[in-house]
Amino acid sequence: MPEIRSRPVTREALLAELSAFCAECSARGHTEATLSFGWDSELEFHEMWKPYELPISEALHKVEEAEAQGLVRVGTADVLVSVASVELTLCHESDLHLKGEGSLFQAIAARWEEAGLAPSEVTPSNFKWPGKG
Repeated sequence: MPEIRSRPVTREALLAELSAFCAECSARGHTEATLSFGWDSELEFHEMWKPYELPISEALHKVEEAEAQGLVRVGTADVLVSVASVELTLCHESDLHLKGEGSLFQAIAARWEEAGLAPSEVTPSNFKWPGKG
């Protein structure tokens, strides 16, 4: 599945892109999303990446609420929002990741290009552990 990443951006830019992603999803008729928190969140490891289903219209608010509660710091903890076949990650390294396919993926990728976020395609690794084939 294709994946792109942006250049590092500010916390405010990460939240603005989450807002734009949610708006684009809503404009395309998507109403539901899955939210989870990953690396560098304040969750126990077994709680990380647990999907939380919610209306797409509440995703930004839930992320801001989690930040206010000290569960995450946007830009230093992974925040993942999935809609249909597309996943947006506000990365712990202060960049954005977009994984997926289809017209929603293409629309967000074009937005990043126009916004000067310098999206680049992630090339899958061909690494194999020695002796594992």
